[in-house]
Amino acid sequence: MKRIAYYISDVGWGHAARSIEVVKALKRLGRCRFLIVNSSAKELLKAELSQEEHMESPNPKEPGWGSEYIIDREGLKSRIREWALNLERVAEGEAERIAGFKPDLVICDVNPVAPLVAERLKVPCVVVSNFNWWDEYMHMFEDEDLLKPLKRAYDKSHWNFILPLESENRAFRLKERVELVAKEHDAERVREIRRKLIRTYRPEIIAMVAAGGWKMPLPTSVERAMEEASRKAKILWVIPHGLSIKSEGLTTHRLSKGSDFRNTLAACDFVISKYGYSTASEALISRIPMLLIYRPEVPEDSFATEDLVMSGCALRFPYWESISIPLETIHELKCHNRSSRLENRGAQRIATRIWERFL
Repeated sequence: MKRIAYYISDVGWGHAARSIEVVKALKRLGRCRFLIVNSSAKELLKAELSQEEHMESPNPKEPGWGSEYIIDREGLKSRIREWALNLERVAEGEAERIAGFKPDLVICDVNPVAPLVAERLKVPCVVVSNFNWWDEYMHMFEDEDLLKPLKRAYDKSHWNFILPLESENRAFRLKERVELVAKEHDAERVREIRRKLIRTYRPEIIAMVAAGGWKMPLPTSVERAMEEASRKAKILWVIPHGLSIKSEGLTTHRLSKGSDFRNTLAACDFVISKYGYSTASEALISRIPMLLIYRPEVPEDSFATEDLVMSGCALRFPYWESISIPLETIHELKCHNRSSRLENRGAQRIATRIWERFL
C-alpha cells in the first residue's frame, strides 16, 4: 500500500474541496493511505475522508490575504516575512513529525513547507494548485529577498499540476496544465431541494448568497442590490450558515450548519459570492450563473474572475464598487465560451499521472 502525505492550504475552503476529489481519484486507481495536514477545513475533510489520518497544519501558517476586503498591506508584509523566514525551521520539525508515517509521496496544495518536507524525507513532491504564493505576493511587494525562501521551496517540487482559473505561475519549473477539479452535484438531490424550496416559499427565482468560503458580513452595496432586485421579482435568497445579512425585508432561507451546500447551490438560478475557488468551480460545472465580488489587488481573484467572465459564466464587480443585479442579463449567462479545460476531468487526470510517474 502506498502512503501519501497531503498538505492542504489553510486559506479558504477551495483547497480542501478540490483536494478531496484528488484523494478519491487516487484511491480509485490503487491501494493507498493518506495523511491529511490541514487546520481550517477539518470538519469537511474528516466528513469526506474519515478513513484517513489527519494532522493540524504546522505553525506559522500561510498568511493568505487576511479576512477583510481591504488588505492591510503593512500587517500582511510583516506576517509574510515571519512565515518565509521560518519555512526551513518549520520543515525540519515537520519532517520529524511525519517521519513515522513513512510517505512514498508528498502532495502540496499549496503550502511551500511541503516540498521542503519531501526533500528531507527523500521522497518526491507534487504540487496541485491554480496559483502559488511566490507569484501572488510578488505582485504586491516586489521584494525579491523577502520572498526567496518561497521560490526555493517551490523549486524542490518534482512536478506541478496547474488547475484552471489560474494566476501567473512562474515559480514552477516543470508544470502541466490540467482540467478543473470540483465536486459534482447529485441531480436527484438537486431536484429534491429545489422542489422543497418552491413548495415552501413559492419564489419566481432562487438565488444563493455565498462568501467564497469566508464567514463575513456582506458589503452594504450587495444587500442594497438584493433589495432592489427583490422589488422586480419574487426572489428567495438562500443564505449559508455563518454569513451575516442585516436586511430584514428579504425572503430568505438560511442553511443550518452541515447543510448540503453543494447540491443547494446547484438548485439555485444564480449565485452572488465573493470569489472563491470552491464556489466558483462548483457553480461553473453546474452551469449556475455567477455575480462575483473580487479584490483587484489579489492576482488569483483578478485572473480567475476574468476567465469566468470571458467564458460567459459570470459578471464581476470590484469589492468597492456599487453593484446591480441585472436579472435579464444573469439568465443569459450560459457558459457559452467555456473551454474544454473547464470540464471537470482534472482529478482523474492528475491521479492517473501521479500513479504513472511517482507511485
